[in-house]
Amino acid sequence: MIPVKPTTPAKRPSRERGRARREQLLNAAAKLLLDRDVEEITFKEIYENAGIPPGSAYHFFDNVESIQLALFDRFADELFEFMIASLDPSKRSSWMEILDNLVDNVAIFYNTNAAARRIILNSKVPIGQISEPDKLAGQKTEELLNRYFILPELTNRLEIFVLSTKIVHLFLSISVILYGMITKELIDEAKTAFKGYLKTYLPEKMERR
Repeated sequence: MIPVKPTTPAKRPSRERGRARREQLLNAAAKLLLDRDVEEITFKEIYENAGIPPGSAYHFFDNVESIQLALFDRFADELFEFMIASLDPSKRSSWMEILDNLVDNVAIFYNTNAAARRIILNSKVPIGQISEPDKLAGQKTEELLNRYFILPELTNRLEIFVLSTKIVHLFLSISVILYGMITKELIDEAKTAFKGYLKTYLPEKMERR
C-alpha cells in the first residue's frame, strides 16, 4: 500500500552525478528494508550507509518519508514490469487464466523482494484506502484483458477493475501480516476473490479480439 504522500515531494536532480547519488540513497534504504520496517530506519542511517554527506542527502530528500515515496514508485514500476514479463495471454484459454497468472507473478515478486513488501504491502495504511498502485494495477489489468478480449461496456469499468485488484492486495497484505510472506493458501484465496468479483460484471466466456 502506498504511504501517505509527504507534503514536500522528493527533489529530482538534473545532473548525472546527482542522479547517481540519489540512487545510492534509495539503494541504501532498500538494503536496510530487507531486515527492518520503515519506522525503524532513520534518515541518518540511510545517508551514512549510502556514504553520502548529510548536506547532499538533504538536497535530494527531506526525510525518510520522501525516500519511502520514491522507493514506492521504483518498486511499483518493477512490480508491473514483472507482472507481465512472463505472461503470454495468447496462450491462455480464458481471461480467468490470465488473472491467475497475474496473481502468481505478483506473489513471486513480493516473496522475493522484502523491501517492496514492506513499502507497498504496508499494514499501517488504512485498510479502506485506495492507493496509487491499486489504481494503476486496476488500469493495467483492464488494458491487458481489453487487448485480448472484447470487454462489455460498463460505465464504471475502470473502478470495477481497481476494486478487484484492491481485493487481491488485501489478501496478500493479510498473508504478510499473519505469516511474514505470501502463502499458497492466501494466493489461492486471492485468485478466487479476484475472479469471483469480476465474474459479477464479466461473462465467463468472452470473445477474443
